[in-house]
Amino acid sequence: MVRHGQLTPWRAAETTFRLLLDTAHDHALPWHWRCLCLDHAYRPLRELESLACSEAQQCRLSLLCRQLAVTELVPSFPYLEPEGKRHE
Repeated sequence: MVRHGQLTPWRAAETTFRLLLDTAHDHALPWHWRCLCLDHAYRPLRELESLACSEAQQCRLSLLCRQLAVTELVPSFPYLEPEGKRHE
């Protein structure tokens, strides 16, 4: 979408960051998947760093970096196999 001019690079990177952070906070997803999303959230921030040319963008980037820095994950919901589906 960026290549075809339908989305700005800034918007694409910020949306990617939000998606990764929102996914990391989703308690219904497996723990390992949430950790991977959190581990990769720095990548779009690095892209935003190279794109930030105005003071407003610098402030927005700073806010996003702070959000990542203070993120704490709580455990995922436990997976309980439905009755009758257990392999014994």
